[in-house]
Amino acid sequence: MPIAVDTRSVAALLLAAVLAAGGIGAFIASSGMRDEALARLSAAQRQHARLAAELDTLRQQQPELDAALEHWNALAALGVMQPPAPTAWAAQAARNLERQGIAGKELHFTPPRPVADGADPNAPRILVHSLEIDTPLQHEGRLPALVSTLAAVPGALVLPRNCTLSRVDLGTAGRVHAHCRFDWLTISLPSGTNTK
Repeated sequence: MPIAVDTRSVAALLLAAVLAAGGIGAFIASSGMRDEALARLSAAQRQHARLAAELDTLRQQQPELDAALEHWNALAALGVMQPPAPTAWAAQAARNLERQGIAGKELHFTPPRPVADGADPNAPRILVHSLEIDTPLQHEGRLPALVSTLAAVPGALVLPRNCTLSRVDLGTAGRVHAHCRFDWLTISLPSGTNTK
């Protein structure tokens, strides 16, 4: 006896099998896409948390950075970031001292020396030029004028390091002799750095 096969039922079964297989494939694909989306979301959340922590750290450092920027700008206003000019400093200081009535000899600076040798060649370096001055003064009260006159010379941050006063013979015009050492600090910036 021949078996009668209803072709519509077979076609419906085949269509149902194909749809079921497609549904299972779509489910598997969507599950993989879901897992990938969850992994991306997790990575984005970790990055967001890291950036939020960095932002909090920067917010905490903001007052310190503002103060450092204020100091940096003050140094720039003094001309500290310009190339050192000890010859010009000496000439300007001599003129200023003469205007103050403080006699002095010709001023000479030591060769520059770095405050600290840094390993990073791209970092700014602080250079020190020292100046020693021997001069007679009318009296001890002229020492602040000597210090302020030298500190007023532009192009460096001038720091008095030591001053020694000694009395001399009362018969001379200068009754006090001052021997002082000053450090003139400049900042050497890496090439290509904007000083403004």
